[in-house]
Amino acid sequence: HQTATSEVLGIISRSPTDVQPVLDAIVESAAKVCGVDDVLLRLREDNVTVPRAHFGGIPLSRVEISIDEPQYRWMCEHGALHIPDVRVQNEFPGIGSSGNFRSYLGAPLRQKGELIGVLNGRRTEVRPFTPAQIKLLETFADQAVIAIENVRLFNELKEALEQQTATSEILGVIASSPTDIQP
Repeated sequence: HQTATSEVLGIISRSPTDVQPVLDAIVESAAKVCGVDDVLLRLREDNVTVPRAHFGGIPLSRVEISIDEPQYRWMCEHGALHIPDVRVQNEFPGIGSSGNFRSYLGAPLRQKGELIGVLNGRRTEVRPFTPAQIKLLETFADQAVIAIENVRLFNELKEALEQQTATSEILGVIASSPTDIQP
């Protein structure tokens, strides 16, 4: 578990401008460490979530899922959502409706109290997740949030530096030719 966490953190440090390699590493590591058949990471775009990283053989049933779905509201309020057998529950009709998986675990990606995505673990057979596996998936979700925020901050810093460089260049030209307006 520590090795997987360390590997993901290493990828975060090596990918300051591109979050995709980190997301790909997170879903693969989460699948292996948590003993999950399939891991899917969805990120929020406007009022839907869309797949951004996937590891495993379970096909995606829907590309876009509204953030108003009951499972997302539940995760916003309570945290991880564990459904040992999706076929014997009615509270979250959108989960497992395709029949491709039986056990489900969703860990929210939250930033400043807002849901920005979900990390889903899915099993093809009924095999409930242990408390340790639930905590691990939540840790991977937290790492995804860190990676997303790092890329955002890095890009903001890069943009600010580019603006400062442009301003500095203009001021340099003005200073070097105080009597000639053309430059």
